[in-house]
Parts: sequence; structure tokens; C-alpha cells
Amino acid sequence: MLIPVVSFVKGSTKYIIVKGNLSKEDIEKFIKEIITNCRLDISFNKTDYLPLEIVESLSNLTNVAVTTDSKELKGYLRKLGIKTKIVINNKGHLKITKIKIEDEELNRFLKAIFEKYGYDFTNYSKGTIKRRIQASALSISINNFEEFSNIILNGKENFKYLFENISINVTEFFREPKELKRLKETVLPYLNSYSHIKIWCAGCSSGESPYSMAIILHEAGMLEKSQIYATDFNNRVLQEAKNGLFSFDNLSLYIDNYKKSGGTGLFSDYFTKNNKYLKIKDYIRQKIVYFNHNLITDNVMNEFQLIVCKNVMIYFDKQLKQRVLQLFDDSLCCNGFLVIGKSEFLNQSWEKRFKSYKQNSRIFQKVCR
Repeated sequence: MLIPVVSFVKGSTKYIIVKGNLSKEDIEKFIKEIITNCRLDISFNKTDYLPLEIVESLSNLTNVAVTTDSKELKGYLRKLGIKTKIVINNKGHLKITKIKIEDEELNRFLKAIFEKYGYDFTNYSKGTIKRRIQASALSISINNFEEFSNIILNGKENFKYLFENISINVTEFFREPKELKRLKETVLPYLNSYSHIKIWCAGCSSGESPYSMAIILHEAGMLEKSQIYATDFNNRVLQEAKNGLFSFDNLSLYIDNYKKSGGTGLFSDYFTKNNKYLKIKDYIRQKIVYFNHNLITDNVMNEFQLIVCKNVMIYFDKQLKQRVLQLFDDSLCCNGFLVIGKSEFLNQSWEKRFKSYKQNSRIFQKVCR
């Protein structure tokens, strides 16, 4: 039986080893374990993400060394000002080159992934998938696609590593601010006629987009009667989004975006600060429900007045875009709104089902039939 939290004292140091992702009881045990006068040495093994309680407890520690075998977890903690070292078993320093991948063998590999793990990447942009696989192979010192395929298909943990690399997680607060300003000025007055508003932020990544939407609704006096559903198919970034902790690194960009989007207060009003990171305030966090949903394989989950899905479909091929747009069509109420990224377009076959709501924008309204 796996014991998630193990601790022991050696000399003046208390060692805490965490294995896997933790239950509520494990979290409570961990927090009790760190209440000590000893120096702490904390190791996270095969742990994909950490809940808010643990991240905050780590940020309050001073005499501590933190290690992990996850590059993603290391990156997240260091971004929040928590010094973390990574310990990974690897093959040493091999001279390697970028692997070559033929389309036929890539298709076989993606079908095998779907059959074994249930994730369908067959309609993703082939160029994007190849680049992600090549980067993953280089990072573990492999320069042969057959060897890489065997490793991924013969170990769930290995697949999780590739899965994290395939997931595209590029986001920021108030991204594409001019479009958000248009949304605030043209769409929100229309939606305000509803007694209750349901909004879906699809492909929410680490939460900046749904939190931005919640702030916009708050300033429009509409947050109380709104519920935001934020989804992604990557559980690690979903947990980061739920935590609501953000680095100071891009603060000036976020402030500028907020002003350009028509913000009426101060960006900092929506956060509490310590010396390491920003934390979104609870009244904003509580209006967002985060959960796992895969646009490729999952179905309609509710009826929405507004769906926001920016810069996700640019990674899909034509067939998959059609599938996702059909999902959005089925999920929107009559006269509901769809917002997509500035680099995305609706082809002619969808013009009768979605009309442009504002010229030269990516805001569309569903046509009632």
C-alpha cells in the first residue's frame, strides 16, 4: 500500500517524502509534519500538482530545501518564489539530434495512444504534434522515434510526461484587451437582461482567462448573477488555476492589459499580496467552477449564454474544428455568444449559424433556427 506522506528525523533535519497526488487527509498530515523546529528537507516524487494549502505552507517556510522529479512542478513553485531543485534520472549527456517523424508512423503512434490511454490527438495539427514530440524526445536524450514510441506506449507515467508537453498552455490576464473591451461594451449589456448568466471558458489553462472574465463581470455589476465554468483537459494546470496564485513577473503587462480592456479600478484591487506572489481574492475565485473537459472527446455539459475559447482551435485541423464548433453550437442558448481568438476564423459553412456581432471582431452570435 502506497503511503503518500513519509517523514523521519536524521540529526537536525526532518525529511518529508511525498509520493503521488494527495487526498484531503494527506494534505492535513503534511501540514502537521512541517510544524517543527528542525530544518526541513521536502521531496515530491511523482507529484503532478500541489493544492493551495500546501503551496501557501511552503511559501511561509524559511529553513527548507524542496526537491521534485517534475519539471512542471519545479517551474510552478519557482514562479511563485519557492526555491526548488529538480532530481531526475536520465541517460547522461548524449549527443543527440532532433528526431525525424514520418506522417505514417506519427498516425500509427497517435492511434495507439488513443486506443491505450483514451486521448485523441489524431486531428491536432501534425506540425504542432511533431514539434512537441521532438522537444520531449530531446529532453530525455532520445533521437529515435521508434524508441520514443515504445517508451510512451509502455508506461503511463511516460505518457503523462508527453501529455504535459502536448498541452498548449499560453495565457495571460486580459489577453487581447481590445476584444475584451468590445465584449464589455456590446455583449454584456445584452446578457444583463438574463436573470442568471452561465459562461464557459473552454481551454482555460492556468486560470487567467476566467479570472479576467470574473473581474469584468464584477465591474459591470453582473458577477453575482453569473457562474463561470472553466475547463481544460490538463489536470495539472486546472489545479494551478484553482489555486489562484500568480507570479509578479508579468505584472506590468497585466496592468496594461487591464487598462486597455476598459478596467475601471486597479488591477491590484483583485489580489492579496505577499512578498512572493499574488493571490486572487475569494469573492472572484468562488464564482468559477473548474473541472476536466476534453473538447475532442467530451459532449455538451450545459446550456450557456456565452462561450469563450481563444487560441485553442488554431492547433486543430479542419475536421476537429468542425467537431468543436458543433459542440459550441449545441452548448449555446438561442442568441448566445461565441468569442474566439484573433488568429481564428469561422469558415463559410458556419456563417448561417453564427453571425458577426461586431465588425472586425471575433465575437459571434448564434442564429436562432
